[in-house]
Amino acid sequence: MMFDYDQIAKTIAEAEAQSFTLPVYDRWFEFAHLLDGYAICDEMGVDWKDWARRCLEKLEANPESVTVLEARLLLFFKARMQRFTLGVESYASINDLLKLIAHKTGQAYAPLPDEDIERRIKQEEEVLMRGFKQREADENGEA
Repeated sequence: MMFDYDQIAKTIAEAEAQSFTLPVYDRWFEFAHLLDGYAICDEMGVDWKDWARRCLEKLEANPESVTVLEARLLLFFKARMQRFTLGVESYASINDLLKLIAHKTGQAYAPLPDEDIERRIKQEEEVLMRGFKQREADENGEA
């Protein structure tokens, strides 16, 4: 799937008019950036962090009450948060947002199976632990 980054939606109207096809899971990051969540929150006159927190609470309480735009914005903010989490993904929550968008738009989406999510989490944990052990060894002057 190729994305035209010149067509990033920066307003609510642009985001709601945007046509898209849901990607496979491994392309979620690019899909999330089809809109500019910061600009859209500015248009709504809300602080994006407060909005995201309230929307996540809404999602937990009643997923059906979350709109397609809200789910896409949450996906955008999850992508932006990766800058601060060493790239560690929230596989299950990202998968759930993509499933919700698929349900709301009537599009097909093949979600990651639970065992695949568990395998990916385990791999990331192993990579992080190797990095921490290497850093500790470097700090202690060990080769």
